[in-house]
Amino acid sequence: MIDENRVRASKTLSIILEKTIDPATNPMRGNMAKWDSLKHIELILMLEDEFNIRFSTEEVNAIRSLDDIVEKIKVKNGS
Repeated sequence: MIDENRVRASKTLSIILEKTIDPATNPMRGNMAKWDSLKHIELILMLEDEFNIRFSTEEVNAIRSLDDIVEKIKVKNGS
């Protein structure tokens, strides 16, 4: 079973990239042309709103994939 945070994060990524992202995959920023620096900031802001969390500059820079997003959310939520 796929974690609820992963499903929500993949939906958020799908909205930002205007492409359906399967939560069972691990899309990487470097492999997706649409995931540029502007979309990355939009993604971060939307994730912060969706999960009611805040990322540090270091965390923002470290996010390179859906796995990274889910891991950061997990740490922020203490789960």
